[in-house]
Amino acid sequence: MDLNDLLAQLRACVQSGTPAALVGVLSRAAPRLTAEPAVTDYLWGHWGERLLDRLATNQPLTPTEQSLLGWVPQAGPALSAYACDARLSDTTRSSAAAALGELRGRHRSTIDIAGGEPVSNSWNHDDDDNNLDDLFGPSVDDPFDGAPVPLQVQIVQLQEGESPLIGMAHGGLRVNEIRQDDHAELRLSTTLINFNQHLTVTLRELVMVLRDAQGDLLEVLDDWLETEFRHSQELLPSFIVSHEALEALDTFHILARVEVEFRARLLTAACALPDPTGPRRRLALDPSPVRAPRGLDLSASLALFIHSPGSPRLEMILEVEDRTRSTDRSRDLVVAFRDADGRLLHRVSNALHVPIGSPGYMRFELGFGDEEGVWGVEAPSFDPTRVASVEVAVKGCYVADEVLCTFQRR
Repeated sequence: MDLNDLLAQLRACVQSGTPAALVGVLSRAAPRLTAEPAVTDYLWGHWGERLLDRLATNQPLTPTEQSLLGWVPQAGPALSAYACDARLSDTTRSSAAAALGELRGRHRSTIDIAGGEPVSNSWNHDDDDNNLDDLFGPSVDDPFDGAPVPLQVQIVQLQEGESPLIGMAHGGLRVNEIRQDDHAELRLSTTLINFNQHLTVTLRELVMVLRDAQGDLLEVLDDWLETEFRHSQELLPSFIVSHEALEALDTFHILARVEVEFRARLLTAACALPDPTGPRRRLALDPSPVRAPRGLDLSASLALFIHSPGSPRLEMILEVEDRTRSTDRSRDLVVAFRDADGRLLHRVSNALHVPIGSPGYMRFELGFGDEEGVWGVEAPSFDPTRVASVEVAVKGCYVADEVLCTFQRR
């Protein structure tokens, strides 16, 4: 498919008026084609503004519409504003953040988040109105002698390792430099958006890495924040830096050290267990698609065997892949067996360490009848022939240093 073919197919889909058809065509096209200005401008003119108007009137986007906006970089500033607009409902804000997450993932190097003013955030609530620290998050209240001078910065790239979970709102970042006698201070103002607003982000620390024009390391600065947010969070961190480092500063990038506790269904499959007699044999599984939470790249595959070397026994082997950058690799796996009406017959849980770059494996057996006394074999009380489906879920904590952005001093 070349650019002319893609545009012809998009025109046909626009005439039929179905976003799902547009998403299907875009998904099959090469990324270099979908990033062409002719394509993004066409999508923006025919669907982008229409979908943003829906958000403006507090109407949430469907998953298909979220995916469609993920190909339209012109929608980035408005999406980041709607994602932390307290006047909108939770559902509407979540759909805007989800669309922004897809957009950031597809157009890492084309979204302008550095211009304009940061979006103000009034979403984070606390039941205790007097608890202003929780209400507004970290703040700087130390007096200073020097006068703040805006440090002019511009974005140079969104790195390939940019976080799939959080990002800066439109307006990106403001930096004030404050000169003291023996040091300087950099005071930042930014708003972070959680792209997956079903999960709470714990922001432990913000790290700022400074380099000179030759790319040599000048300084690494950090500010402990210890704050949680579900939607967006305004931040005002402060960093102490030497005059020499500030004079030589050319580029800097910002890391966010985050933790996210998650639960996700990894797999669900229909199956039918015959009478547990005869030799060991594999059971056929009919899996259904499962969508993991945004930013958590996990998957599972399952092999079920039934055999009766002396007594009936059900054997299960589970393979789990965790392709996230998390440094915490401990995962709790739960396997559930259900009957034809969806009722839970039995569940098995176990802790599993999933290494980086290779799968983790969990194996267990369920014995029936005489197998109750066999060590290492769990003996449930249900009739194995009642099993109609099996589900696999995971619980864990995502811990990583997320690259937010790289900036250059003007």
